[in-house]
Amino acid sequence: TKEDNIFAKILKFYYLWYLSDQ
Repeated sequence: TKEDNIFAKILKFYYLWYLSDQ
């Protein structure tokens, strides 16, 4: 669904931010 896609993008962005913060 559209909401799932948005959630996936947010989760992916947060994950990348978390990795870069290490």
